[in-house]
Amino acid sequence: MIPNMSPSEYVGSYPKASTRRSMTNNLKRYLQYVTGQAVVDLDIGWFNYLQDASPNDVIHDLISFCDMPGVSRLTPLTIRMYIATARGYLLDACDITLSPLQRRLMQRKFPGKPHPVTIDAEPERSMWRDILIQCDIRTTAELLMALSGGLRIGEIVGLRHNDVDLTCSPAVVHVPAAISKNDIPRTTYISSEAVDALRLYYRVRESYIKYAQAVSQGYSLNDELIFPFKSNSEIARLNRATSRAGYGEQDPITGRRRVHFHLARKFFITEAKTAAHPEFVEAWAGHAGYLSSAYHRPTAKRDRAEYVKAEPALLINVPDDYVRIKVDQANEIVKLQTASADQQHVINRLLDELQQLRHQQELIAATQFPGIRIRDTTQDNEYQGM
Repeated sequence: MIPNMSPSEYVGSYPKASTRRSMTNNLKRYLQYVTGQAVVDLDIGWFNYLQDASPNDVIHDLISFCDMPGVSRLTPLTIRMYIATARGYLLDACDITLSPLQRRLMQRKFPGKPHPVTIDAEPERSMWRDILIQCDIRTTAELLMALSGGLRIGEIVGLRHNDVDLTCSPAVVHVPAAISKNDIPRTTYISSEAVDALRLYYRVRESYIKYAQAVSQGYSLNDELIFPFKSNSEIARLNRATSRAGYGEQDPITGRRRVHFHLARKFFITEAKTAAHPEFVEAWAGHAGYLSSAYHRPTAKRDRAEYVKAEPALLINVPDDYVRIKVDQANEIVKLQTASADQQHVINRLLDELQQLRHQQELIAATQFPGIRIRDTTQDNEYQGM
């Protein structure tokens, strides 16, 4: 069986680079589990596999994929991703489709619902403090940006210099659609801690670039990027730091690390919601829900003010009591502002009622006592209070 297109051509039809990388990995991993051999070249591997297989053999492999050696260690979501990518390629390249019965047989073998299996560590502030001690300047800046801004590692390494404004308070980060996971641009902020770390990184940035050029022959510099490095290398740097800090534990079922870069986003969302409105937090994190995409349209001033309320809860290198006190103070200020607004509303309502009474008195006086004008006592009260 000869495919109509190579896997590279199929993957290349998708416009987004992150999607192409993910699909390439899915096709490689699927073929690796099916053949039991490492896949060095994607196109050659799939060509050899399809050349020696019949359509029934390919369909049998799809249906029985979950029973193959090593697949049981994968998460249900990962298994579904591998099979879905392989099915899509086989449909377009070989016109292979599954009958309703074959789809049911395949779905029966899926190990439960597609939810994460790895049990992550609790993203406590003390843990992040221990990890930051083991990080160098570059990884410290990246991690604090993720912890205080809800940024993904792919977004951090894709940011350009003009995407971050350190002159504002709080510092503003504009995430372009080209590097956003859901292709939707958004604005988020980073804490004063992250700003200090980023400014320190800028002082030694050239040294990191020169070192990368010296040790990596394939290194290609894009000087427009703040962090001109591959996301995989930055993840590896954080993994080494977490191991040195004593948090290198792996999940016994999936073999994945319990502390990883994405856990910083979970910390951001959890802690920010203790002080700021959830809709603002979800928007900063780039979760395009119904309310956030359709109705959440705050002004820039309101957006910044909401982050200022959340920032104390996102600081790492401070005592836990300080965070609690600052959050309590921010909540108390909000309560006082709300109470003051309510009192002002009552005062305005009473003034309106007083004005209406005065107008009624004037009407009565004009009817019963022509030529007599009622004195405006509200102005006297204003003079007396000056």
